[in-house]
Amino acid sequence: MSVNEIRKLLITLAAVVLMCLVCGFSVSARASGFGYTVNNNKLTVFVSDGGEGAYKLSLDGGRSYMQTSMPYTFHYIPDGIYQLRVMYPDGSLSEVKAAVVGKSGIPAGNEIFANLTGYAEETLGSGEISISIKNFDSSATYLLSTDGGRSWKPAAGKESVISGLYSGEYTVDIRRTDDPHVSSRSLEITVPAKKTADSVILQVPLIKQLPELPTGCEVTSLSMALNFYGIKISKTVLADVFLDKGEYRAADYRKVFVGDPREIKAYGCYSDVLVNCAEKFLETIKTRSFDVLNVTGCSAEALYGYVDMGYPVIVWTTNKMLPTFEGPSWIDKDTGETVTWVGNEHCVLLTGFDRSKKVVYLNDPLYGIVPFKMSDFELRFYELEQQAIVISETTDG
Repeated sequence: MSVNEIRKLLITLAAVVLMCLVCGFSVSARASGFGYTVNNNKLTVFVSDGGEGAYKLSLDGGRSYMQTSMPYTFHYIPDGIYQLRVMYPDGSLSEVKAAVVGKSGIPAGNEIFANLTGYAEETLGSGEISISIKNFDSSATYLLSTDGGRSWKPAAGKESVISGLYSGEYTVDIRRTDDPHVSSRSLEITVPAKKTADSVILQVPLIKQLPELPTGCEVTSLSMALNFYGIKISKTVLADVFLDKGEYRAADYRKVFVGDPREIKAYGCYSDVLVNCAEKFLETIKTRSFDVLNVTGCSAEALYGYVDMGYPVIVWTTNKMLPTFEGPSWIDKDTGETVTWVGNEHCVLLTGFDRSKKVVYLNDPLYGIVPFKMSDFELRFYELEQQAIVISETTDG
């Protein structure tokens, strides 16, 4: 293919990405025997566990595909890092592999080459990235990073597996311990999300915030999430004993609950405050152990993935999915900074969804178990900074 043809292909793939995102396209994943070879700017993708048939090939980790046969060769492809994924004729997917084409800018004698594979996760935090170091020197030791070099861990050797990952994008770097100038280029790899079902509804005990907690939607949602695990903790105990509170219109809702949830003249809190409340309470339970995961910043699809795995999700949204507006402002007496409240803020427990009906199901502390349009829910979720919390039990046995 010519350079212009490649560019047209990439533009076409980008357009298909948008279509796939809108349609919520997703299929199941399988471990597979596919691979690739790179020779200068020639890239060949092949499969070893399938015959002839109508395959689809992705260069962007599965967000978009082109119809092709196997093996398939790009006789010229621009320099870059491509996340290869194959869709088999039966609709199943391979894992994701990162193919590096072209020069990295690192001096040739100093570069470490690596093969990467990102595996689809089947349970919460069970994704993996496999790393194979080329030009491996058995007399040297190596460090690996999955966050672009912000933190490092020792490599296991020529072959390493980093596990316990959530779905998402990871930036992998490799360097020698004794000489940081001997390093790899930064490699992007995707750990795909597990395919979610078309419809899921979890049976979670409903707890109303009224009349005791007129502004306590956050701790009430937390109490429902905890009661889902059979932990009999009341909303009022969480609010009175474990929730950090600050003075009405004189504190920051990102650090404490502003006011008292027992009072009408109060505001609320954001995810960090509720995580702290949950962790303080769970420390009192000695016979079981839990992780409180602040998954703020995740996508709406990730929320549905958690529900599909059996975890209700505490989510910040708005009252009745009404539009947000700029609420009152005040000065945080601890920092002297201005704090502005988001009007109509509300906190609920996401317990289900139905893609065909395009609705989500919420345990709403004010209104009970209610459905809302998926599009409205997602819009308010993004307006409230994509705040969400998942609690998972880690007790052995």
